[in-house]
Amino acid sequence: MNYEDDDMVRRLENAGWRVAVSLDSWVYHHYHLSRLAMNPGDSYRRNHQRFCQKYPDATEWIGEWQRDLEKMYRE
Repeated sequence: MNYEDDDMVRRLENAGWRVAVSLDSWVYHHYHLSRLAMNPGDSYRRNHQRFCQKYPDATEWIGEWQRDLEKMYRE
C-alpha cells in the first residue's frame, strides 16, 4: 500500500539484482497507532502517485509482476 516494497524492488533490479517471490512466505506488518487514524485510500493514492512520478513505467512494471504472480499461483 505504501509502495516502499515496490520501491525497494525497483532499486534492486536497477542495481542488477534478480528479485524472486516465495509463495510460502508471510509478511507481518506492525502499524503505529498514528497510522491507524489515517485514511488508507488517501495514503494509497498519494503513494501511488509518487511512485509513478519516480518510475514513469510503473503501471507496466506492476502489471508484469501481477501477471507473473498470477502465473505462479496457477501452476
